[in-house]
Amino acid sequence: MIGAYSKSEKPLDGVKVFEVMKRANVPASLRSYNAVLQCCHVERNIDLALEHFEEMRKEKIEPDIVTLGILMDTAVKCGRIDEALQIASAIEGTSSAQSEQFIGTLVSALVKAGRTNEAKELLRRDWGGDLKPSNKAYYSVINSLVKEEALTEAVGLFEEMKKRNIPPSVKTYGLLMQSFARKKKGIVCLELAGEMIEGGLQPDGRGHKALVAVAASYDRALEVVRSWNISPLEGYIQLLDYCAKRGDAEKVATTLDTIRQSGFGELIDKQDHSIMDKVVMAYANAKKPEEIAEVMEGMEKNGITPSDNAYASLLNLLIKTGNYESGKQLWRHLATRKEPPSQRVFLMAIKLCMAERRNFQAERVHMRMITVYGPDITAFNTMLLGYARQKYYYREVLMLLEEMNMRGLQPNAMTRKALLTAAIRRRDRILRGRPYTVFCNILERGEAGLREYKLILKHLLDRRFSRMVVEQAQAVIAEMKRRKVQPDSELILWARVIRRRQGWYQHEQRKKRAADKEAVDQSLKYLGEGISEAQKSTEGELSNV
Repeated sequence: MIGAYSKSEKPLDGVKVFEVMKRANVPASLRSYNAVLQCCHVERNIDLALEHFEEMRKEKIEPDIVTLGILMDTAVKCGRIDEALQIASAIEGTSSAQSEQFIGTLVSALVKAGRTNEAKELLRRDWGGDLKPSNKAYYSVINSLVKEEALTEAVGLFEEMKKRNIPPSVKTYGLLMQSFARKKKGIVCLELAGEMIEGGLQPDGRGHKALVAVAASYDRALEVVRSWNISPLEGYIQLLDYCAKRGDAEKVATTLDTIRQSGFGELIDKQDHSIMDKVVMAYANAKKPEEIAEVMEGMEKNGITPSDNAYASLLNLLIKTGNYESGKQLWRHLATRKEPPSQRVFLMAIKLCMAERRNFQAERVHMRMITVYGPDITAFNTMLLGYARQKYYYREVLMLLEEMNMRGLQPNAMTRKALLTAAIRRRDRILRGRPYTVFCNILERGEAGLREYKLILKHLLDRRFSRMVVEQAQAVIAEMKRRKVQPDSELILWARVIRRRQGWYQHEQRKKRAADKEAVDQSLKYLGEGISEAQKSTEGELSNV
């Protein structure tokens, strides 16, 4: 009965029923406690959940993995992960803690709170005996690293997973293939596909989409789609996705004609979302707002409301083309609907406000997003990058970082980029040298990636060269070599420029020292000549006397 209330619109009524049971001296079981905790979870009331958890412990009812999972998820959604971790440490000695599920629940909670580094430490920990984290736990951390754009670390964890004889799942392979496809590293993507096929696994939907994305041509993409055991319509949608990512409007028209000829013309005439979203995305990437407007008008004529994905693609295009007025009108329309906009639309709205430097409106949109979906690391990063790209907003960046900490969110790669960008762009005499200090702090925490090294080296290149700048640049390059960070072509070029400037600086210093020495020698020579002349004149005067 209590469990039924957790799925209703009034979950707190389930808590009331539980309290009535206790007053009637009906003995509570583990199942009933889990049901009442689920009601608290739906209501997002962590305080009430913790109260019932304490009662449960007083009654000496040992919590199971379901109890821990509910508490963890509730704490994460309420932004109070530290309390949930304390509960986990209390449970750690129990029998329920000796399982893959316990490790997976802990790792999942840390990942949701943005504390990826702590989650990695848990994976590498020795749990005793044959107990090891599951491939699901590894997948959640790798997924988090991919979202943070720390692909090198994700691959390192993937290799570590294989060394520990934990077989990667199809989802893990698909995730990495998709990530390499986005980075346009088709060879690596194909190598991963070959590796998983050798291991007896077949690519999932994400893996096949990655193979389509890295196809060298439209014809090759068509071959991959035909080799995949899916319906013809799904295959055509994948081809539309291929065209959308390349912004190839001509191939979109070709694919739509093929869909009509294959007997799916009704879906196009009815402006089906599954097809039209891809068409809108393709036109957005091709920077053709007129075609997008035409597609959306066709959808409205058929009584179909465009999806939030289509609206987000259109908003993104309007931001890129600088058409902020149309973007504002579109956002007003989306904000006044009965249903709240999707997270992606909220992010685009924040980006739009920040692009126009309407910081107060961006804060309002962000607060509304938190009210609807809870704290989100991507939204905070969008706000941080918006402030970082504007001069003289370093204080706001620090305030946002403090708020993130209060809500239990941990900085990721994008957060560190924003902080470093803000420190570099701020024009204050007080903060001269501050970017290097920020970089050193990031380095000490072991969170510096290729992005941070590039940002600080670019900053040092842009500064007026001096002995301090040379030493800082040398220290950054040396640290990068020590930590075995693989540089890209741009960073190698900057390192060469720094070495060239360093040689020029040393040459100038040698010239300056030589000139100074010559000036001193000349002064000493003149001084010696003056002294000898004075002595001669003195001797002459004495002889005359």
